[in-house]
Amino acid sequence: CIRIARRQFASIDGGKNSSSTTYPSSALSVSSEQFQTLRWRKWDFLDEQHPSLAGKTVIDLAALRLEDIDAEAAEGGGDPHFPLPNICAKGSIFLSERHAPLLANHYMGTKEQWNYRSNDSRGAECLNDLFGHQNNIVGKYYSDVLVPWLEGFVNSAGLEEASRLLEGVGELEPKPADTNVAADGKGTDAITHATPIENKSPIRVGSRVQYFYD
Repeated sequence: CIRIARRQFASIDGGKNSSSTTYPSSALSVSSEQFQTLRWRKWDFLDEQHPSLAGKTVIDLAALRLEDIDAEAAEGGGDPHFPLPNICAKGSIFLSERHAPLLANHYMGTKEQWNYRSNDSRGAECLNDLFGHQNNIVGKYYSDVLVPWLEGFVNSAGLEEASRLLEGVGELEPKPADTNVAADGKGTDAITHATPIENKSPIRVGSRVQYFYD
């Protein structure tokens, strides 16, 4: 269980023109604005006294045991910062970049993407307020460091394979209808499932597969 630091990016457009020489727009049928790493460039808190984002964790699944999962369940649910108490040592949730072995960029995306998750325990009103608040206090620095990755990816994977893997990037998938729960605890409406995805043969990395359990 390794702690990682996070770098907060604001959802403020900027620097679109600077990507024109490195974004292969003529080759790909997707817009640069569909990529978080290309659209959002402003990061870090304006106030130097503001604490860094709470860190998250990376877990080696090969080392995971059933008792580790059982211990997590016994403590009443997962903590996103310390998800597995058996293998994730407790400590401060705030981790500076210079003390972290790994760093993750944290993008909020568009407001629609930010509000997409309907089961967030903080509630819709809190999420809306947080989106506006974060965009008011973040944007101290500007970075183009990640812009060249897409051109390198296309050159490495090839245009056909890159286009296949990047299909639907930045688009939100339709959500199934929520089940209405009656007073007796039984659902009154069945969840509407998405249309089964036709599998292509052979299945490759990036293929979308839908499996129905009996």
